[in-house]
Amino acid sequence: MPILMEAHKPFHPTGNGRFNDMNRWLKNILILCQIGGGIVGFSLIGRALLEGQITQSSVLVHAGFFFIFSFGIVAGVALIKKQTLGLFLSAIFQAIQIPTILTSVVSYNMFCGATFSVYWHETGYGSNFFFGSRYHFYLNSGMPWLLGINIIALILFFLLIREILYEASVAKLSQPRQYRVHPAHHFTQMQDSRADSSPIRHSVPGSS
Repeated sequence: MPILMEAHKPFHPTGNGRFNDMNRWLKNILILCQIGGGIVGFSLIGRALLEGQITQSSVLVHAGFFFIFSFGIVAGVALIKKQTLGLFLSAIFQAIQIPTILTSVVSYNMFCGATFSVYWHETGYGSNFFFGSRYHFYLNSGMPWLLGINIIALILFFLLIREILYEASVAKLSQPRQYRVHPAHHFTQMQDSRADSSPIRHSVPGSS
C-alpha cells in the first residue's frame, strides 16, 4: 500500500499595501521621536546639571531619566536593526510616557519627541501640545493635583501592540507543519510488524 503523506510549505502572508504603508509610517515616526527626542532629553539633562543646584536627590532623578532616554534611543535603533525587539522595547517606552501625575505627594511627567496631553485638575479640564522632550519627578512637591494622559503616546502604544500581535501571528503561520502519516498506512505498518514477530513465521523452514 502506498504511503500517503501531507506536506505543508511555510505560509508567508504579504498583507495589503495599506498595512505595509502604515507600518513604515509608524516605524519612521517612532525612530524620529525616540532617537531625536532622546538626544534632546540628553541636552536637557546636561543643561540642568550645569545650570541648576546639584543635590544628591537631583542627581538621582537626572540619572534615572538619562537611563529612560537612553532606553528610548536603544528602542529606536532596535527598530532599524531588529524590528521584533524594537517593537517590544518601543511599546514599553511609549507606555512610560502615557501618564501625567501631579499631586502633593509625588509628581511625574515625561515625554520624548512630542506630546498632546489631555488633563483634569481641580478647576476643570485642559489640554496642551508640545514638540520636543521634557521630564520632571518630585516628591512632596505641594502642587495641586492634576491627572493627564499623553494621547500621542497612547495611540503609538496601541499601534505597537497591534504590530506585535501581527508579528506573532505571522511567525506562527510561517512555521512549517509536521508531516502527517495517513491512518491507513499506520494500520498497515502495525499488521506487518505483527506478522514479522509471529512464532509460526520463524518456525517454518525456508521462510524469510
